[in-house]
Amino acid sequence: MTEHEHPTADPAVRPEIRVAKAGKSRPERQRWVAWRRLQFSLRTLMVLMVLAGVGVSWWLRPQPEERVLPGGLKLRSTLLVENEVSYRHGRWEVVDKHGRVLCRGRYQKDIPTGMWSYYHPNGRLAARGEATEGVRSGEWTYWWPNGRQQAVVRYGKSLSTAPAKFTGELVAANREGACKLWWENGQLRAAGEYQRDQRHGPWTLHHSSVALAGKGSFRMGRRHGPWSLRSDAQAPAERVVFYINGVDVGSPSTVEPRIRSAVTEMMKSNRPAPAVEFLTSLGALEVEALAGGLEAERAVTRRAVAVALSQLAVEARGSERLVRGYFERSRQSDEFGDAALALLAVTPGLQIEPFAELAKWADRQTPQTRNDSMERVLQIRELQLATLDTAAHSESAAVRHFACDCLYTMLVYPFSFGEEDEPLRNQQRVVEIFEKLRSSENAEVADTAQLILEDWERRQVRGAAGFF
Repeated sequence: MTEHEHPTADPAVRPEIRVAKAGKSRPERQRWVAWRRLQFSLRTLMVLMVLAGVGVSWWLRPQPEERVLPGGLKLRSTLLVENEVSYRHGRWEVVDKHGRVLCRGRYQKDIPTGMWSYYHPNGRLAARGEATEGVRSGEWTYWWPNGRQQAVVRYGKSLSTAPAKFTGELVAANREGACKLWWENGQLRAAGEYQRDQRHGPWTLHHSSVALAGKGSFRMGRRHGPWSLRSDAQAPAERVVFYINGVDVGSPSTVEPRIRSAVTEMMKSNRPAPAVEFLTSLGALEVEALAGGLEAERAVTRRAVAVALSQLAVEARGSERLVRGYFERSRQSDEFGDAALALLAVTPGLQIEPFAELAKWADRQTPQTRNDSMERVLQIRELQLATLDTAAHSESAAVRHFACDCLYTMLVYPFSFGEEDEPLRNQQRVVEIFEKLRSSENAEVADTAQLILEDWERRQVRGAAGFF
């Protein structure tokens, strides 16, 4: 045998080796072949699945679209097609005839969402903020064309009635909370707070030269109370004007005697209504003077003042101590219903105690008086649904029934109470409350909730069919 010759090259040895190798490797080779085939099949299946997924995603991908808008503007968007229905989905922007972006944002199945930006024709940023379900929400910042800041505004949840300016313009929610405005030269223009889309509370106004133009308070969009005004930056001195709900009634020195006269008339006159109405128009400015009428000798005065305080609600919360005293004194009198309503209106947070006391009192009255009390409860704008939700679980049957009746009224007649979109939002929350009550351990509560929800579903069906 040579140095490079293989040991199995001997013809006498090679057949035996081949036989031995064949005898040992045949089962192993069969298993190996089967395993390779299985691996090949799995890999093939996985590859086919991946390719199918890629193909489906490519087929269903948002389709780019470009439309020409009036004024030479172009709308660039993508469409998502599902079940033969097209949705705006993905990036969305409006550009001018020169290709400069004027508006940019994103849609998710026809609903604007995420960060949105608007631009001036010169390319500078005009506005930027978040959109939630097609509505401006949270803090938005606005800029002048020269790049200086114009405004910082916070938006709440309630929808504004202002119409959209053009396709893609987000619906503006009500302004809520702190707000600042600047002149184009960068100087502060105004600062204050909004409530329900109206200026409310202390505000300061400035001329473009920084000089103070006015300082005072607003009451739901109207000047209210004493205002210090300066007609222009060069005016030598400020003048003080007293406003009542936007009406100039003269200087504070002329209003103060009217207030004192109204307080005297309220406490001593047989006809206190005009004086109570005047003091009510002043709102929080003279709420303590108005609440003092709860200690008047005449019941007609006390009741008129209680009704006025329940209408003022939040503005009258400084009078809670006087209202509670009147509430305790009137427990055994016909005035208790008015006292309970006033305490319910001026109590911050959960109003369980006054609500429960009112419900028990109303249960002992005539059906008409009970219904009138329920309507007055629902007219309290600051009434918390959590109060009604908690009361509906009360151990007292009278309190449970009164709370469920209030909730049912809000459900069936949502536009009778509240403003703007609040009734609809409350209606959704009431349905959720009844759905929770349906699983209550109290059989009576659960049965009542079930009946109310069934009635509500029937009304929905009738409404969809055009019968209700």
